[in-house]
Amino acid sequence: MTARLRALLSRRSQLEPLYKSEEEGAGQEPDEWLVGSRYETLRPLVVRARQDPSSEECGTLRVGASALVMALQRGLESDGTDVLMAYLADTRQSKWTSGWATLGCIRGDLAGGVADPPLTMRRLRGSWEFGGRYRILDKLVLRAGVELESETMRELQRNEEVLILEL
Repeated sequence: MTARLRALLSRRSQLEPLYKSEEEGAGQEPDEWLVGSRYETLRPLVVRARQDPSSEECGTLRVGASALVMALQRGLESDGTDVLMAYLADTRQSKWTSGWATLGCIRGDLAGGVADPPLTMRRLRGSWEFGGRYRILDKLVLRAGVELESETMRELQRNEEVLILEL
């Protein structure tokens, strides 16, 4: 099944690569975070309901959590400071913690990074690959957007094949 939809998995173990590439990129330290990749949190990280640093808190990712980056966007603090916002999800706990978090003030362009980042730059195992083909191991929900509250498009069944085109 190929679709230009954003997929949100209900558990990490529900997706299996159809090819073995030794988890391409896992363990490498690029100079930017990648959507679809997992990174370890270096300090507690507050997540918010909306892509607005002043919106209500909806949880905190603990130190050492495996944060899955679902989206990256620029945002503005109340004082006008340009910040990098990410929609993060810790899917490795029975009760997910997810929402928008401020990763830091942007230095230069978006790829230039942030000062004092709250996430490691090293990709963890279990990161997804754009263009990757995967087999569904158990039922999962395909959603229209990144947020867990976004519209449900359909449920995917065991052994269906998906191609990740966009997150």
